[in-house]
Amino acid sequence: MNTNFRIRSTLAAILLFVGLLSAGYAQADSANITSVSLDPTFSDDGWTTLDFFGRSDIVDSVLIQPDGRLILSGQVAVNTTSRDFGLARYNPDGTLDDTFGTGGMLNLDLGGREYTGVAVLQSDGKIVVGGEQSISGTDFIIARLNTDGSLDTTFGAPNGYVVTDLGGSDSIYGLAILPDGRIVAAGSSYSTDSDLAIARYNPNGSLDTTFAAPNGYQVIDLPNEQNGNNITLQADGAIVLAGSTDANGLMDFLLARINPDGGLDPTFGTGGLVTTDFSGGVDVALDLAQQPDGKLVAVGSATVGSASHIALARYNADGSLDETFGINGLVTTVAGNYPGAHAVAIQGGLITVAGECFVSDVDFVVARYDSTGSLDPNFGSGGLIISDLGTAYDGARDILIQPNGDVVVAGFTQPGTYYDFAIARYTTTFTTISRIFLPTLVKGTP
Repeated sequence: MNTNFRIRSTLAAILLFVGLLSAGYAQADSANITSVSLDPTFSDDGWTTLDFFGRSDIVDSVLIQPDGRLILSGQVAVNTTSRDFGLARYNPDGTLDDTFGTGGMLNLDLGGREYTGVAVLQSDGKIVVGGEQSISGTDFIIARLNTDGSLDTTFGAPNGYVVTDLGGSDSIYGLAILPDGRIVAAGSSYSTDSDLAIARYNPNGSLDTTFAAPNGYQVIDLPNEQNGNNITLQADGAIVLAGSTDANGLMDFLLARINPDGGLDPTFGTGGLVTTDFSGGVDVALDLAQQPDGKLVAVGSATVGSASHIALARYNADGSLDETFGINGLVTTVAGNYPGAHAVAIQGGLITVAGECFVSDVDFVVARYDSTGSLDPNFGSGGLIISDLGTAYDGARDILIQPNGDVVVAGFTQPGTYYDFAIARYTTTFTTISRIFLPTLVKGTP
């Protein structure tokens, strides 16, 4: 088991003020202390790694099943030329689930070189995984797996996967499933420059030609370069895509709202688009989530001065910045050196992000914010946890909050020349200190 880790967590202090009173007791009010640490019930020390073929393996998604089992999805290198989607499933205690794939592991060879490997769970437990496939060109590819990891051959029958050529070098970075089972895939398409790309599929894997009719997909070709990174679905079926644009000469946050018919929503921002510049530097949104009140939180990195910061922006439903959050809707955070966020999860009004930062090497960083954008002082050390998995490079790529409040972070670690899958679970303990009554020493008494 892994034994070499460190967590910089909160050092809690309780100050008891004893007054000089004429009658005999001084009182200290009750206090709640929050302790956040790697969960020792998960793989003995709170984290574990996985190597597929002795080469580089990188997680892009972490999912949780209703029974508490965790699924990692990403890309694995089989040899120097071949890459496949890679998946692994863990029991709640962090051991591999040998009912999935082979010994809990699965490399999904779909006939080409498959990259990225983002994934979502359907309500029936089937797993949808997507990214890009490179053969003669680079195209969208989506596969669907049964609960045991086998290909679902009813999807894109008889293959279990579908490939879509959008006309350029096409890559999926975000997936979502509508309540009726249709699948939305979004990312980028590169021809002469990079543009936003989005497609919608029926539950059987065929393109939904009612979306961006008659194709079922579209490339949103704007004057400047854009990159699409992740999506969230809204109650009316609209899709919000987060990424970046170089409209101002340097990259800025970009949000695009796409109506259910595939057209940009003119009521959102300017013509369906919102760009956000933090401080005149390079700003990239890598993930976003929707709050229960409909507000949108985008996270990534922003260059402030000469250094990267964790960056968050919160938007109202019309795309305007929410001025009740941070400073005019924006928050930047320093954690170690050159931090950035790759993923966000929202639960109970709290916003938790995961990414990496440099201390003595590159480590996982997890930050939690309250509803105003302030770091939560009850989480870690002043709202931050930095975890060194004992390697040169630990990069977090996804995050989820379990129903009991535990935080699961997944990405990759570099124990040597190559990267391995990595997953860590943090548990939160609340300790209540009851009122304490102390005898008061009155000056002059023995």
